[in-house]
Parts: sequence; structure tokens; C-alpha cells
Amino acid sequence: MEILLVEDNEGDYILVSEYLRISLPNASLSRKSTLEGALTSLSSNVFDIVLLDLSLPDSNGADSIRDVIKLSQATPIIVLTGNSDKQFGIDSLKLGVEDYLVKDEVTPAILNKSISYSIERRKNQLELAKNERRFRALIENFSDGLCVIAPSGETLEMSPVGKQILGLSDADSFSFISKEFIHPEDVTVVQHAFENVIKNAGHINFCEFRIKLPGGSFRWIENTFNNLIAEPSVKAIIATFKDVTERKSVQELIRESEEKYRFLFNRNPQLIFIWDVETAEFIDVNDSCTTLYGYSRSEFKKMKFTDVRICTIPNEFETFADKVYRREIESYFHSCEHKKKSGEIIYVDNYFQRIILDGKITVLTIGFDVTEKRMLANQLEEEKIKKQQEITSAVIAAQEKERQEVGSELHDNVNQILASSRLYLGLARKNLKTDATVFLNQTEELISSAITELRNLSHSLIPPSLDETELIDAIDQLVTSLSSTTEMEIESNSDDFNESNIPEKMKLAIYRIIQEQFNNIIKYAKASKVVLSLTNDDNNTISLSLKDNGVGFDVSKKSKGVGLTNMRVRASLFKGEVVMISSPNNGCELQASFRY
Repeated sequence: MEILLVEDNEGDYILVSEYLRISLPNASLSRKSTLEGALTSLSSNVFDIVLLDLSLPDSNGADSIRDVIKLSQATPIIVLTGNSDKQFGIDSLKLGVEDYLVKDEVTPAILNKSISYSIERRKNQLELAKNERRFRALIENFSDGLCVIAPSGETLEMSPVGKQILGLSDADSFSFISKEFIHPEDVTVVQHAFENVIKNAGHINFCEFRIKLPGGSFRWIENTFNNLIAEPSVKAIIATFKDVTERKSVQELIRESEEKYRFLFNRNPQLIFIWDVETAEFIDVNDSCTTLYGYSRSEFKKMKFTDVRICTIPNEFETFADKVYRREIESYFHSCEHKKKSGEIIYVDNYFQRIILDGKITVLTIGFDVTEKRMLANQLEEEKIKKQQEITSAVIAAQEKERQEVGSELHDNVNQILASSRLYLGLARKNLKTDATVFLNQTEELISSAITELRNLSHSLIPPSLDETELIDAIDQLVTSLSSTTEMEIESNSDDFNESNIPEKMKLAIYRIIQEQFNNIIKYAKASKVVLSLTNDDNNTISLSLKDNGVGFDVSKKSKGVGLTNMRVRASLFKGEVVMISSPNNGCELQASFRY
């Protein structure tokens, strides 16, 4: 320990030296007998403590203290004096010394105690001053304003940043919680917050309010009251605040924007859903959805999008959602069926858009109810089909009538003429010479052949009367006729066919299709065998099959003939269809079905 003793009295010096030897044997003592010598030594050396006598040759009393303190800076000073006046000692302490000792009362123990306490006290003072400077620097450089408020509401101190936020100069008087400086609409909020924090030691209370600036305008501040009344070093309410006027303005704009969005969202006539990609749960729906589907908003938020969308393909929705999640799909259009709360099925055109909402991957779905449009389109399509069927039916009826007229004409007129011609040829042959008989015989054979061909042609043109003749009998007659005039083997399987409830026009359509296909087989197939099968079931469905073992053909190539078209048109009149199954060198099978 380095000690500087400023003492001009030799006796006092010896006495202090002895006391130090006894109480602080390891201490190093330096002595100066004048103030000037002491100041010189302090300027070039560092001491742990200064023992200062106030009666020096070149200085006396308070002046000595001031000069030494000014130069010693952080070094603690103990005054040694022969003056026993306590007031003088108190005045010395006020000047900044750590202690004062009356020489006549000093002992080794008292000196040791005074030196130890003085050094420790100065350390504490320095640390406190350091903390004070640090605290002050933090306050002055803190981005938020700080205000120290007495429990009575009086503003005790405000940081420079706080004054800057509130637009105050050092000369302006200001009461942080006074009605005079708070917006009338916010007075109750501030007073309630302050009263609440006063009642609860250590409590923190947050509030936002508008505060009046010197110019008369208002500024929004975000404030926190902290009750530190129980803290001895504070004993006040600390208010920390910052200017949030810009943020509040942005919030107001956002609020107005959200109100506009909500208005447009809810009043939009189209269906708008927002749902979570991962869970398919509804996040929000607009008024159009609640009106159309019959669910309330609270009900929708407990549901999933798949609860209203009808999925017809397994895992179709899951696959779509996964692609949206992995960003393979950003937007998508799809038409599908939806189900209302009542169970009614509606048709909806959906436009899907991938969006991020509150950190979640969601889908914004805009739906268009096209149920009426779809129903109208279906109705128009049905009307169109019905008209086409009426036209086709009329055409076929006209064709049948024309066929019947041509067949009747051939059978009743041309055939009769040829028969009469053959009769006259027979009479002429009896009256002619023998050498002409050969030519007449040939003529008769040709006329007989023409009569046969005309009879067959008229029979094919004039169908059997199916209201008087069974369809199976007519088919058997056709098969018998073909078997006798061709070399094909024809097998007919129709024993289980029941035609009791089948309309006559459908019977005629089936007969014509069989007849048409037999004509195709005879012309093109080069077949040696044909199998005909005709059945029906309890569901009023008729199944027809005509299979040959001919040369076959490529069904993918477009046919130039009208035979297949005619057969399909006839079948369509009875909710039926005709399918050809064939390939080169593998024969051909006609499959037809009808509903009645």
C-alpha cells in the first residue's frame, strides 16, 4: 500500500509513522511537508491514500483540500487536524474527503480502520459513479424515451430521447400523465394503466395512447409503466415509450384495406373458399358459400373441402393437394360435382390458386355454380338427341315405306309381267319349228331366273309383318333363305329370347341390322360359317351377336360404306349401340345392345 503523508510537524510525522508500522506493517510511506511538494508528488506518483494536515506552511484549511482533491482524482483523502470542531469535519467531508481524524484522538487501530474504510468507500464511490455514467449513457442513447414519474404523477426526469420524441425543449414543462397532454379519448386508458401499476409493486402495465405535442398535434406512443417504488434507488414509476405514429398509420391503412377486402370477399357473388393444403380444412368462406351450401361459417370451419366436393376417382384429391404442396401446380381449373347440406348435388367450375396465408400453404378456390347451365345444356342435348331420333325414325320409316312400295311393285307388276311372258313363250314354243325350241328354252330359263331374283329382292325389301309374325320366325326364314342360296353354314342361337314385350319398331331395327350384317358377310367376309346369337335379360336389355370366320378387317380404318352407320343409327333409336370387333384374318363379330 502506497501512502502519502502531507505533514510539516516532525513530531506528528513520527507519531503517524509509528502508528502505521504497528497497524499496516507492509505499507510504504512518503512524506511531504508542504502543499506544493504534495502536489508535485501526486502529479508523478500513484498513491492508495493521502493523509493531509490542514495547517501547512504554504496552505491552510479548505484551500489545501480543494487543491489536493483536484490533483489526486480517485485517491481517497483523510484529513488530519488538531481542530476538534465537528462542524469543520462535516464541512471537510462535504468538500470530498473520505474521513477526518483529530490528531489527539488517533490510535493505530483508528488510523487503520479509517484508511481501510476510506479506500473501500472510495472504491464504492468510483463504482457507483461508473455505474451512474453507464446508466446515464444508456438512458441518453436508448432508442426509446424514458420518464421517471413520482407516485403522485409528477414527472421527475425525462431522457433526452424522450424529450425529442415528444418535441420538448429543456425549458418546456411537461406532465406525462396529465389530462392536458393526453388525447381526450385516451385519458381513461392512461389513468387506468397508471393507477393499476401504482397498486401493484413490481407490476408492469402496457398501453398505447396519443399525446399532445407543443405545436398542438398528437402523436401515438407505445408506453410501458414499470412500478419501481419499492426499489430504494428509484422509488418511482418508470415509463419507457416510443413513437408508433407511423405504425399506427400503417395499421389503420391495413385495417381499412382488410375491411375493403372483407367487403369484397363476402359480397362477391362467386363462391370463394380458402382451405389448408395439408389438412383440406376450411380456413375461410364467403357469404355466397353459406347461402348456396346451407352451412354456417362455424360449420364450415369444422369441415374439409372434401366434405362438399364429390371425388369420383380414387386418391384424385390427395394427388392434386400433394402437387400443390410441392409447388408442381400453382393454378388449376376443374369442373366437378359438389354436395349441399341438404344432399342436393350441384355442378361447380372451380379455379384453384396456390397462396401463402399466415405462413401456411393454402388454396384460394373461386367457384362458379353452373348447375342451371349444365342442366340447360343437358336438356338441350336431350332435345337434340330426341329430334335426331325423330328425324332418323322418320327417314327409316320413309325408307321402309319406299322399300315396301318398290318390293310390292316388283312382286305385283314386274314379276307378273315376266310370268305372263314366260307363259306366252311356252305357247309360242308349241307352234314353232323344232330348231327354234332351243332358244325359246333358254329364254324361258332366263325369265324364270329373273322371276326368282325379283321374288328374293321383293322379299328383302318388304320385311315380314312383325306385329303378326314373331321376330324369331322372321330371322329363321332369313337364315333358311340364306342357307339355301349360299354355301355358308349358319348357326342360330335364340331359343331363350323372349320378345313378348318388345316394340314392333325395335324388332324391325334388330331384323334390319341382322339383314345388313349378313349382306356385308356375303359381300366381303368370304366366310364359311356364321354364328348368330340373340338374348335378353330381366333388365330389358337385348344382346345381339353375329360372328363369322371370314377374312376380317382393320377396324381402325374408316369404312367407306354406309352399312355400319345405318346399323348404329337404328340402334341409337333404342338406347343401343353397335360395336365391331375384328382384325385381318381373324374374322369379325358384330355386338349390338338395346334397351326397352
